[in-house]
Amino acid sequence: MEQVNDEHLMQKVKNGDLNSLAPLFEKYHVKLYNFFLRLTRNKDISNDLTQNVFRRIISYRKTTIHNGSFAHGCTKLHAMYI
Repeated sequence: MEQVNDEHLMQKVKNGDLNSLAPLFEKYHVKLYNFFLRLTRNKDISNDLTQNVFRRIISYRKTTIHNGSFAHGCTKLHAMYI
């Protein structure tokens, strides 16, 4: 089975296929959580921040132009929380 790249999945999310966010969540949520945990040293806050990143992806999927990797996009999103 051919692995679908992150950019293709994000394009599908942008076009309304929110189920396409699931593989991206599975791939990146632990990395994001660990990043926030290192910053906050608080599991509950880190969990909330990680969820907020994915909520923002859904909320702004039509207005945000996604250029580059999904990980880079997450980096830009989590920068809003610092």
